[in-house]
Amino acid sequence: MKIILEIQIVTLLTYCLFISTILNGVWAVDYSNHPGHLKPIGFAGPSSDIESCHGFPSLKIFIEEYLNKNKPLLMKDAAKSSPAFKLWSDDYFLAEPESANVNISVEQRKKENRTIMPEDMSFKDFLLRYNNTNEYMVDKVPEPFRKDVYLPSCLQCQVFTLTDDVMWFSSGGTKSVLHTDGYQNLNCLFRGTKDLVMINSSYPREELIEVSKGAYSNVDVDRFEQVSKARRGILHTCPYGAWRLFIHPSFLSNSNYKTVAANGVIYRYHHVRSYNRNIAVNTWFLPAEKSYDASLCKDVQQVSQTLNETNFTGLTDPAEDDEYLEFREYLKWLFEDAKKNDLKTLVKSLSMSLPEQSDEEELKQAKRFCIEIFAKVDTDKDGIITTEEINNISDENNSKLSEKLSLFVPLSNSDESEDDDLSQTGDEKDGQADDESSSNRDEL
Repeated sequence: MKIILEIQIVTLLTYCLFISTILNGVWAVDYSNHPGHLKPIGFAGPSSDIESCHGFPSLKIFIEEYLNKNKPLLMKDAAKSSPAFKLWSDDYFLAEPESANVNISVEQRKKENRTIMPEDMSFKDFLLRYNNTNEYMVDKVPEPFRKDVYLPSCLQCQVFTLTDDVMWFSSGGTKSVLHTDGYQNLNCLFRGTKDLVMINSSYPREELIEVSKGAYSNVDVDRFEQVSKARRGILHTCPYGAWRLFIHPSFLSNSNYKTVAANGVIYRYHHVRSYNRNIAVNTWFLPAEKSYDASLCKDVQQVSQTLNETNFTGLTDPAEDDEYLEFREYLKWLFEDAKKNDLKTLVKSLSMSLPEQSDEEELKQAKRFCIEIFAKVDTDKDGIITTEEINNISDENNSKLSEKLSLFVPLSNSDESEDDDLSQTGDEKDGQADDESSSNRDEL
């Protein structure tokens, strides 16, 4: 069987980039002789140039020539306009007193493992420890520093529905899973270097993504097997990465700072690696149903609108919206017939929702999640969660807790659910918390 692969590799720094991919091919039975076999995903193939411009392009050009056509574009020095480019050092962050009061979400493994729950801590605590741990930050830009980041001029138009900003901050060495996202995004890298490996969207989702909740693959990104694998009882081939965007210091002249922004990554399966102290800010926005209308936009002459002056709608993943359990409603249902809405009831009920093969670490994660729920919801700290407290859960906490809940509660499209509301969101929880819990889950 003939395989036709065209790989595009680009070396970039201090730029913004709009990305497209080229890949044509047919499935083969065995890729074991491929040069990328058992090597980090995407690390093989010839290089190719892409179009570039200096600074941000006009809205008309960006939308009509690149965004709507899904063509790559390198925006040289575009992110230098943001004060963050010069200001953001650890000393600068620590000098802000509010760093001790702003809580952020922190991933616990640099090689991403989506079964491990992130932890919350103050931004200051993270700054004091991230260089000596496996932790990295994934959260909104903390409030005191939102004034330091300008919204890219090529996004300052009413045709874009801006959903959120996401700050990625580590000491380097992070490795994401192979995954897709539900948004368009513009990614600006202010410190460090990154590799972005992207696979053409023409590949069927089921060929790449084993975990539908979260839309990611369990393949080992450090030792990518180019061989056939049985998934869901069907023989599939693990495909080779189609586009590698390699960001390397040797390409920079007279600068240690790099910015790469990538639109068009979303809805492609992609993998990201980081090197050295690394800070990036994504601006996420909803994809257009068909295309964006540039005629509704007026060109922005000066980039001066900061993130704290920008209205974001909040994260509701359009690709997975119907798969998330709504946390407030879940909690109300959970406690509906419970004798006491306390921590013990919550732990037992959640543990009963876990798969039978759950290991000790997953059970501990479930208990920590229950403790986190009480910390956020039990506002009067009396050890009981009331309906009023559930109704008062903020939209931000509801969104975060809904996403975390999905890691524990299995989803299903079955029509056999006893609760109509929960069956619509895919929950298969078999029963309420009671004293029939298995002994190993009682140990939670």
